[in-house]
Amino acid sequence: MNTAARQFQRYADLIRRQADALAADDLDEVAKLAAERERLAARINHTSQDLDADARAMLAQCVELDKGFVAMLTAMRNTAFQDLKASEQRRSSIRAYGSAPVGGPAFDRRL
Repeated sequence: MNTAARQFQRYADLIRRQADALAADDLDEVAKLAAERERLAARINHTSQDLDADARAMLAQCVELDKGFVAMLTAMRNTAFQDLKASEQRRSSIRAYGSAPVGGPAFDRRL
């Protein structure tokens, strides 16, 4: 395996590790690995090698892994958004109940 293919393989490993950290809710590790990915991507971009079949295959794998990682992030963001939305709706209900007229609810005491 040539240097470019090894670099792409390392990049793919970083994506996998980042996805694992995200799944484990280890956001510090996600951020650390993101910085490593950026540094490696910069090194890869500064090499002007023609890509052979191995390197192109590893690059394609990186693209697919990254799509999966982005999908994980998007799903987590959407879940968080829905959770925040539900929380705000509950908070609004609590505020409405708290601003009800003094004396609380009226009960039919004839029961």
